[in-house]
Amino acid sequence: MYNKLLNKNGTTKHATECKMSFGRKDTQCHRCVELLNGDAPRADHANRAFKAEQENNHIQNIKNHNCEKSNCGAVCTAFEW
Repeated sequence: MYNKLLNKNGTTKHATECKMSFGRKDTQCHRCVELLNGDAPRADHANRAFKAEQENNHIQNIKNHNCEKSNCGAVCTAFEW
């Protein structure tokens, strides 16, 4: 087995050495083993509509932002993170 890697939120991620390709799981990778055992794929990786919706929401928030109401000052940094 490869070293077990964790994401920031504590979930397992694929090992750097993972040889998964075209949906064929690598039995040496901890994340692939989780998937083989019935774990669901993560929505943020598998769902392009979810990502597109997030991006559209972000663009809309930028368009609706009012620097005067938010008292941003000379340089607006409202959406920098």
